[in-house]
Amino acid sequence: MGETFRLLEGEAAFWFAVQTKPCAEERVWHWLLHRHGLPVFLPKIEVIRRRGPSRITIVEPLFPGYLFVQMNAELTSWHKVKWAPGVRRIVCTGDIPTPVPLEVMELLRERSGPGEIMQWRCEFRRGESVRVVHGPFIGLEGILERPTSRGDRVRVLLRILGGVAPVEIDVTHVELVS
Repeated sequence: MGETFRLLEGEAAFWFAVQTKPCAEERVWHWLLHRHGLPVFLPKIEVIRRRGPSRITIVEPLFPGYLFVQMNAELTSWHKVKWAPGVRRIVCTGDIPTPVPLEVMELLRERSGPGEIMQWRCEFRRGESVRVVHGPFIGLEGILERPTSRGDRVRVLLRILGGVAPVEIDVTHVELVS
């Protein structure tokens, strides 16, 4: 996994979500890792964007405006994060910073590959018959056309009112028709 996803030595440490200023995730990641030596995790995902007639693949944060930092109870590490350039705030419940459950962090880490890029593969193939199992189109059937530019959505040609309508649906909201 990424070199930045390591545990702090000694005292118990937890992972916390840090909100950054717009488009400052990389700058905050670099500052906290290289300037202060804190374990930082910035999961990313590859997305396809259209630029005119062509498509390009770019890497962007999985959670735009957020990254994860591992800290212990030492107040100096809190100040290093809170006052880092580009940081908006440490995510809290009330005034108390809220640790991210370790299971969530482990799941994100397991699914990330080199460069902390999330590895996602659509289990469905183009042309397969699917049924919507959640949301406003529940019960409707259609044909999977393709994954969308966001890895968690697919484009389905739904059979509606004797015709076909293309809709983008969360991949977890469809199932294969047997």
